[in-house]
Amino acid sequence: MPPTKKRESVFTLRMLPETLAEFHIACELRGATMSSLVHQHVTQIIREEKAREPEKFTAKNLTVVMKQIAARGQLKRKG
Repeated sequence: MPPTKKRESVFTLRMLPETLAEFHIACELRGATMSSLVHQHVTQIIREEKAREPEKFTAKNLTVVMKQIAARGQLKRKG
C-alpha cells in the first residue's frame, strides 16, 4: 500500500516580538521546535475538553466546524 500524504493546516499566531523571542529560547532549552510545543499544548487542551464534553467532538460537529473555517478562508492545507 502506498504511503498516504500527511496533511497539515497552518495558522498564524500573533504575539509580541519579546514573547516570540522568549518562546524561541524556551523551545531551544527544551530541545523542541516552536511548532511542536504549540502542537503539544493544543492536543492537551483537546484531550481535556473531550474528557469533559465528548458529545461536542462528533464527526458531524467536526465537519460543520471545518466547513465554517474553510468558508472564512482560514483552512488552507499544504501538501
